[in-house]
Order: sequence, then C-alpha cells, then structure tokens
Amino acid sequence: MDSKYMLSLIGVIASCIQTVIMAVAAVFALRRLKQAETTRRSQIGFHFVNRLNDVAARKRRYEVYGKICKKKPTRLSTKDEETLGLVANEFHSLGYMVSCGLVDKDLVLGLYYGTVARLWRAMLPWIEIQRNKRGTRYAEYFEYLAVLSEEYIQLSRPAETVRLF
Repeated sequence: MDSKYMLSLIGVIASCIQTVIMAVAAVFALRRLKQAETTRRSQIGFHFVNRLNDVAARKRRYEVYGKICKKKPTRLSTKDEETLGLVANEFHSLGYMVSCGLVDKDLVLGLYYGTVARLWRAMLPWIEIQRNKRGTRYAEYFEYLAVLSEEYIQLSRPAETVRLF
C-alpha cells in the first residue's frame, strides 16, 4: 500500500472517531440539560408546595371556605377582600407556572386538585365581580388551574376518594 493512501485512511478513521466522540459528548450534554431542567422544575414545585402548605396560607384558605365566601360578595370587609386577593393570586401564579411548564402539572394536580376546585367554586362570585370592576380576565390562570382540576377529578382513580365540600 501507498503511504499517501495509508495517511488518508488514518485521517478518515481519526475523523470518524472524533465525530463519534463529539456525538457522545453532545448526547451527554443534552442529558445534563434535561436533568437541570427537571431539577429546576422540582425546586420551583417544592417552593410552591411549601408556600401553599404553610400555616398562614392554610388559614387563609379555611377563612375563604368557612367564613368569607358564605357572605354576600358585595358586603365584604377590606380584610376579607385582601384575603380573597391573596388566595386568588397564589393560585393564579401557580396556574401561570403550570401553563408555562415551569411547574409540573401532575405534581400540582396530584396535590391540590380538590383545593383548587373547591376554592374556585367558592370564590367565583367574587372573581366575577373583580373581572367586571377591572374589565380584565382577573385570575385567569387560577381559572385555568380550576379547569385542569375538574378534568383531573373526572379521571378514574380508584385509590382516591374525591371530597369536594
């Protein structure tokens, strides 16, 4: 064999090996990016779980269910309005993050489908008043989350018992 031919063959083999190495490195890098994305989504999700499960947030939700939404929505105190606004904003923000894919939809629905559905039903008269007053789709991502929750409730889950008050 000719030495020029051998050098060409060695060059081609070396190029093929480099290409394989680059492909393996690219696959590895893509996997790392996917892991980082999953970690970021989990961290955001856990942050919201902690925020929604703290004592003050639970107390606000119980106030909404048990007291505030039993009143006429036109006869609410300033404190009641603030509490409703905080709860609506919490679930509006969570719904927005679900819609953008920042928080895993299954995580949120698995933990909060009943809470979201119950709150939405209780708060809807007040939210409609806010929408009319502001001329906006106030709490639209809270509504998005409520629709997802209602769909989730319709799924057959024999291990779970759905309780909506």
